[in-house]
Amino acid sequence: MLAVQATTRRWPRALVEELGEVPVTIELASDFLDRRTPIFRDDICVFISQSGETADTVLALNYCLSKGAFCLGVTNTVGSAIARTTHCGVHVNAGAEIGVASTKAYTSQIIVITLLAIKLGEDRVSKQARITAIIDGLKTLPERVQQVLALEPKIKQIAQEIYQHKSLLVMGRGFQYATCLEGALKIKEICYMHSEGVLAG
Repeated sequence: MLAVQATTRRWPRALVEELGEVPVTIELASDFLDRRTPIFRDDICVFISQSGETADTVLALNYCLSKGAFCLGVTNTVGSAIARTTHCGVHVNAGAEIGVASTKAYTSQIIVITLLAIKLGEDRVSKQARITAIIDGLKTLPERVQQVLALEPKIKQIAQEIYQHKSLLVMGRGFQYATCLEGALKIKEICYMHSEGVLAG
């Protein structure tokens, strides 16, 4: 399975490989096109885009279609180029992204790929306990979001302490590495501050 997107978000890979037991490659759409990556008829290609109109991602989709791959879209925009062109897909229904940082759509995309991974692994007895734990975790997501929002005063205090620094490194490993990459991207987009997600391992 291949996931193509506009940024180097790596969160889909680990969970799909763990539960679905299929190899996954995450590709930056522009680099994917520059390399003319080999694609075959038995490949499944997933295209992830908030707008569904990201130029490089649409071009990568057309390339995969020309190679006969099965193409699935995950977008936040009904009627977008990716929604119209893929064989099937998921509309994340996160609502309009008004600001630069795509936060609602990003979180919704994570949930969609998580549910896809669960579906791929549901017939494996050895995966049932893990799948049940993930589903139970998803059910508590609204409460966890409220807990984070309640931390606003503490977050503001931390922001006051660090905003004049030149760089911010966000570190993590495993599933959290993807969160680090996304967090660093949000800091760059919103604050225009140099920030990098770093694999702590």
